Amino acid sequence: MNFEVVLENLEEVNLVNQYNVKRVELCSGLDLGGLTPSYGIIESVVEYSKAEVHLMIRPRGGSFIYNENEINVMLKDILIAQKTNCKGVVFGILNEKHEVNIEKTRRLTHYAKDLGLQVTFHRAIDFTDNYYKSVETLINCQVSRILTSGGASNVDLGKEELVKFFHQFRNEIEIMPGGGVSNINASYFINNGFQDLHFNIRKQKVNSSDSSMGIEYVVDEEKILGITALVNSRNN
Repeated sequence: MNFEVVLENLEEVNLVNQYNVKRVELCSGLDLGGLTPSYGIIESVVEYSKAEVHLMIRPRGGSFIYNENEINVMLKDILIAQKTNCKGVVFGILNEKHEVNIEKTRRLTHYAKDLGLQVTFHRAIDFTDNYYKSVETLINCQVSRILTSGGASNVDLGKEELVKFFHQFRNEIEIMPGGGVSNINASYFINNGFQDLHFNIRKQKVNSSDSSMGIEYVVDEEKILGITALVNSRNN
């Protein structure tokens, strides 16, 4: 079982380093669904993380439809990922018809893989109108893995679709559940044979500072302990 933890800061890295985690997805702006973080945090996390670092490539919040200027920014950020020794990148690009943008996805995927990086297509796929067609498109684009909640707003609502597509496409592409994975539902995916799980390890701070701007979060060690313990208990 490969665990992928999404995180934003070094405090979370220090916690993840204590557990058997395969990958971390590094981003900023999780409240916006995840954005590309600063060069400084990328370099620091890669230096201290025991797990592989996969960098979110997303220049702004909102839709997953990007113009040429934004694509050029994403290409530059992919190069930064390679220069800072990240192992992979994470992005998702759609078109106005709510389909995977084949040309732009293939362009970024080939660029990243030529640099020796793995490619994860993120939950933008859950906003497409034809989930089955989207998976086939990403296979043809040679994406390494898909992060998805099964075409639903969270994995609890999309779990049946996730199982269906996992068993159908498991020999062609990695299907990784993400979007609401918790201590409670993780066992469902483990029992159905998934080899990858994606989750965050933060919870809202109870007493935020009066001088703060936005919601403050702290690490949730109970969550990572609970999920990783599920695998440990099966192995014993």
